This record gives sequence, C-alpha cells and structure tokens, in this order.
Amino acid sequence: SGEVSAFRLSVENKELQEPIFFVEGEFMAPVGLKREPEE
Repeated sequence: SGEVSAFRLSVENKELQEPIFFVEGEFMAPVGLKREPEE
C-alpha cells in the first residue's frame, strides 16, 4: 500500500523495572513481534 507505519518498541526487565532498550523508526512493511525468539 506504500504506507509507512511509525513504531516505538520498549522492552522492560521485570526485575529492574527499567527499559532495556528502545527502538524507534519506520517500516515499509508489516512488523511482527513475538514474546520468544525462534531457535
């Protein structure tokens, strides 16, 4: 569709209760997030 979706991702550590990292940017395609990585 050519639409740009802005996104912001924050992952927090349950023990520290503080953000570990932030991701900001734009994608030209749908983005899928999963709780656990595929191995």
